[in-house]
Amino acid sequence: MARIFLLQDWVSLSGPGGGEIVQSEPGWLDLSPFTHAGFYLSVKYVSSANLSLQYQSAPSADADLFQAMATEAVSATARRLTLVRWDSAAEPMTRWVRWRLTDSGAASWSVTFRVYLAAVATGGRRPRAVAPAPRPALVAGASSVRGVRASAVPE
Repeated sequence: MARIFLLQDWVSLSGPGGGEIVQSEPGWLDLSPFTHAGFYLSVKYVSSANLSLQYQSAPSADADLFQAMATEAVSATARRLTLVRWDSAAEPMTRWVRWRLTDSGAASWSVTFRVYLAAVATGGRRPRAVAPAPRPALVAGASSVRGVRASAVPE
């Protein structure tokens, strides 16, 4: 089942030619139980044809670890859906997700946009980082564990 998140509410940004802006840490989303995502970008205004928006992911909240899962061009009044699947993404979604806006032109730019994210967990398909905890063993004299009757522990 999908869960909807607001990755970025309406925001107006501007910068110099060749500049970039990275989403600040309080806006990053912890999507550890999810494997797939759909990013829905809405653009109200953009002044440059050279803007691109990257959706990035990292296994921990360390800015140096973020890698691009998907990149899309930002165009005027765009409404675009970008899908990131665990098994086919350039960089699979890990735990933390953020965006990064980059301009490749020489002139200053400005943009107004919003990003929603629909995340999906596919049970059991995501590799575990650590082995599951061992099940508790029955001890001598125990009568049941989780409703299962036992009389003794084999040695």
